[in-house]
Amino acid sequence: PVGPSPQPLPNSINTPGVQAALTGTLKIQGFGCGGIVFGSGFPVGPSMVLTNAHVVAGTQGTTVRNNAGRSLSARVVLFDPGRDVAILYVPRLALAPLNEAGAGPGTQGAAIGYPGGGAETAEAAVVNGEVRAEGRDIYGQSLVVRSIWITQAKVQPGNSGGPLVDLKGNVVGVIFAASTSESGKAYALTDAEVQPDIDQAQGRTQPVAVGPCAM
Repeated sequence: PVGPSPQPLPNSINTPGVQAALTGTLKIQGFGCGGIVFGSGFPVGPSMVLTNAHVVAGTQGTTVRNNAGRSLSARVVLFDPGRDVAILYVPRLALAPLNEAGAGPGTQGAAIGYPGGGAETAEAAVVNGEVRAEGRDIYGQSLVVRSIWITQAKVQPGNSGGPLVDLKGNVVGVIFAASTSESGKAYALTDAEVQPDIDQAQGRTQPVAVGPCAM
């Protein structure tokens, strides 16, 4: 099927909102699966951080690190391999949740994260459109249908779980993959898609199983 048409990228993402979202975006690190697995995440409630399930699958010793380099231990309290969402409990996290907002074709903003597990970056991004996408879970097994944004944004491994924000710094989605066929295209779960997992994780503090390593 033909996807939504590309929309224009913002001329600048140097806004107070994007700068604030940079401060609130965290590097996620876990040990396992043959080494260290890196991803990104952001606070969605008191002591709660959202990332992708494939970032923490099969790992242990999860930590979150802010852009000033402070590292905190974390526990996975929700693991959803179908949606590709994990929620971490970070007892000593002193970050307010990022605000959420609606989006649609043409919503401009930034994809924030830690590509390659390196320094934090913000890349200009725009929402091309929303699709109900049928695919597989993170293990390539069960069929799942998810609401996702098709976006223009340069993302790499390590960006997974980072926020897609508008120019005011509001979260409109969660980056989970780059296109394997089109350079500069990326995919993000919509806020509405991840909200049930955020709701379900409220108040959880006990670790859950994180399954085997993802594909």
